[in-house]
Amino acid sequence: MRLNSIAAKNYRTFQDLTLRFAKNYCTISGRNNAGKSCLIRLLSALFRTESRYPWAADETGFNYKEDKTQWTKQSVAIQIDYSLTITKEEDPALLSFIEKIASKKIDKPGVSLCVSYHVTESDGFTINVMIEGDKADDKAAKEIHKRIKDS
Repeated sequence: MRLNSIAAKNYRTFQDLTLRFAKNYCTISGRNNAGKSCLIRLLSALFRTESRYPWAADETGFNYKEDKTQWTKQSVAIQIDYSLTITKEEDPALLSFIEKIASKKIDKPGVSLCVSYHVTESDGFTINVMIEGDKADDKAAKEIHKRIKDS
């Protein structure tokens, strides 16, 4: 599995950020209060099944009250989008699971996946998954999300 990018709106110090990752190398650096810890939180929210960190609020990894950006006083939703590539060579079991749970035949060697989290003030939390641009149903999205966390 390869993480291509993260887009975050209204999340902590990120009002509207899209961060793309290089194919072969990635490093995180920056001055104080630049958002390095926020980025680590976003990675943890996607890839951790249980919290080892005191900042992870619950199983989703998001808490609206704690995570809403400081740049606005309005009640705006937090939107996080992860762009992933999953290949048959590197993740055959995960790709097979996605085909089965989403009832979608994947003939290419790899598939693009977008996992989106939407968190509202009432701590409403929704997960959407797009497989090659096609929206997976809610049940499939939750199962794919869980499988990615477990992988």
